[in-house]
Amino acid sequence: MCITLVIIAISAIHPFPSSAQSNNRVTIDAIVGFENAFYADAFAPVRLVVNGDSRDRTVTIEWVVSDDNGTAVAWQKNLNLPAQSRKSIDATFVLPGYSRSIVARVRDSDGRIVASTMVDAQPVFDSLHVVVSTNTNLLRALSQPDASVSVVPEVRHITADLLPSQVTALQGVTTLFIDDVSQLSATQADAVRTWMTLGGTLVVAGTLTGPLADVALITPQATMLDAGALTLPRQAPAPWPAAVSVPAVTVRDPDATLVIADVPVLWQTNVARGRVFHSSVAFASTQNWSGQRWFWQAVVEPVYPSLVSTIGYANTYQYNEPLSASLTIPSLSRPTPTLLVAIIALYVVLIGPTAYLILKRRRLLDWAWVVIPVIAVVLSGVLIAVGIVQRGSSVLVYHLTIVQQHAPATTAYASTTTALYTPFRSTFRTQIAPVESLRLLTTPATTSVQTARDDYEVDIVGNIGSVQYIATNQRTVSLPLTATIVRTGQSLRGDIVLHGNHTLSDAGILYQDQYYPLGDIQSNIPSRIDNRTAPVSFPCDITGDAATHIDKNRLFVAVFGPCGAMPAFRADQAILIGWSTPTVAVPTFAGITPQAQPQLHIITIDDIAGE
Repeated sequence: MCITLVIIAISAIHPFPSSAQSNNRVTIDAIVGFENAFYADAFAPVRLVVNGDSRDRTVTIEWVVSDDNGTAVAWQKNLNLPAQSRKSIDATFVLPGYSRSIVARVRDSDGRIVASTMVDAQPVFDSLHVVVSTNTNLLRALSQPDASVSVVPEVRHITADLLPSQVTALQGVTTLFIDDVSQLSATQADAVRTWMTLGGTLVVAGTLTGPLADVALITPQATMLDAGALTLPRQAPAPWPAAVSVPAVTVRDPDATLVIADVPVLWQTNVARGRVFHSSVAFASTQNWSGQRWFWQAVVEPVYPSLVSTIGYANTYQYNEPLSASLTIPSLSRPTPTLLVAIIALYVVLIGPTAYLILKRRRLLDWAWVVIPVIAVVLSGVLIAVGIVQRGSSVLVYHLTIVQQHAPATTAYASTTTALYTPFRSTFRTQIAPVESLRLLTTPATTSVQTARDDYEVDIVGNIGSVQYIATNQRTVSLPLTATIVRTGQSLRGDIVLHGNHTLSDAGILYQDQYYPLGDIQSNIPSRIDNRTAPVSFPCDITGDAATHIDKNRLFVAVFGPCGAMPAFRADQAILIGWSTPTVAVPTFAGITPQAQPQLHIITIDDIAGE
C-alpha cells in the first residue's frame, strides 16, 4: 500500500511519459472558444492540434456533434500528416447552446478512427468578456459576485496567439481587454477594428504600439500625477491606491471623454457602433485594489447603441433585423377568413341536409356511415390542396443590403441579410464569398463549413413553411457624391450630385425630425433641395413595395425608429437615403434565383453650415 501511494505521489508531481508525448500514436487536441467558453449558438474559434505517429498518413479531421436529432459530422478536412509532425488547424464553427456531445476525431485513409477527443466547453448565454494576456489572473476578480455592482460579467482569458484573425469568430465577444496590443498581428488588429464597427468594446492600457496603435485615445507621459490627490466619487468602495502611479497624458482623440469626472485615468469614445476605453495605467495596477470591480464596471455594463447613431455595420440581432421586420412573403399569408368560412359551410351543407336528402330519396340512409367519412376526407384533401397552393412549392430567397457611409469617405459598410423560405423540409447549402462577418440569425440545425478558399459554405435545414436568416458584413466602395447644403432655420437648401455611373431611386433627406423626398437622383445631375420641398412624416408615410415584398414602412421603423419617435439629428447633420442596384456580394444558393435584392444607402452628411 505504501509503495502504491509513493508511486501515485511521484506520478502526480512528474507524470510518466505517455505514448502521445513519444509520438507513438496519433493524437488530437481541441482548444475551443475563449478559455473553453463560447457564446451559445454563435460562431466561435476552434483550434485543432494533430500530432502524427511513426509513419506518414493521409487523414480526415472530423468535427462531430450529437444532439436530440442524432449524431452528424458537421465539418471535415483532409490533411497530410507526415511522421512525427504536428499540424494546427484554425476553424470557425457555430457551437450550439445545447448538445449531448462534441467530438473532434481523426479518421485514417482506410476509414478507421485513430484518434479522438471529447470537447469540454461551456456555453455562455449572457455577455462574454475576454482578456488577451499571458497573465491568467488579470481582471479575474470582475467575474466574482459582488453586491456593489449590478452585473457579474463572464470573464475569460486567452493568449494573443489564440485571438482570432476573423471577425466572425469574435461575434460572441462583448468586450476585449488587450493587455499588450503590440503582440497582435496585422490581421488580428484589422479583425478587432471591424469587430468594433459591429458594436464591440475594446479596452486598452498604457502606451500603444504595433498595428493597433491607431486606436489610442491618449499618450501617457513620463510625468506622474499625485495619486493621493485623485478624488473618486462618493460611491467608490475604496480610495485610489496610493501605490499606483498615474501618468499625465496627452489626449489624442478630441472626442475622448473621461469615464469618471475629474479622474484622469480612464477615457472613452465611440468608434462606429463600438466603443474604445483607454486606461493610462496598466490593467495589473488595479489587480489588488478593492475598488477594481467598481472601477471597470462602466466598461462591462451592457450597451445597446441605436442603429443610425453612428456609421458602421447595422445591427444583426434578429429582434431588430430590418429584413425579418419588413419581409412579407405571400406564401406565409394566412388563408382569408372568407375562404375558410366557405369551406366549413360547404362541409356542413354536404354532411347535413344534402347527404340526408339524397340518401333518403334513394332509400340508402344506411350508407350514411360511409358517405359522411368520405365527404370529410375529400374536403380535408381540399383544405390540404389549398394550403399547398397557398404555400407554394418553390424555395424563395430574398436579400436586403444596407450600405452606410459618410459623404466624404471612400469606404462604406455593407450589411446584408438573406432570407431563405422553405416550403418543405430539406437541407440547402449556400455559398458565401469572403466577408468580414457572418452570423446565423436563426438557430435550427445549421452547419458552417469553412473551405480552403476562406469563403463559407453553410448548410441550412429548412422546415415546412419556415424562414431562415443569415447576416453578412463587408466593406465596399462608397458612393461618390458632392453635397453643397446650407441650413436656414429648420429648412435646407442646396444641391446633391452623384458622380460616376451611380443613381439613387426614391431618395430623400432626413434633417432634424423631418423628411424631404427628392425622388430619383441621376448620375452627374444636381438634385436640388430648397424650401419648396415639403417635408413629410417619416416613416409614417412611406409605403411598401409589392414587387420586392419589402414593407418599406416597417423597414424604416426597424432602422430609424417608430413613427413619431425618430431621433432628431444634429443641426449640422443630414442623412441621405435612397435605393440602388446591388453592388456587394451576397450568399448564393445553387439553382435558386433571388426574388428580390434591394440595396438601401444611408449616407451621413456632416458640417452643414447655417445662414
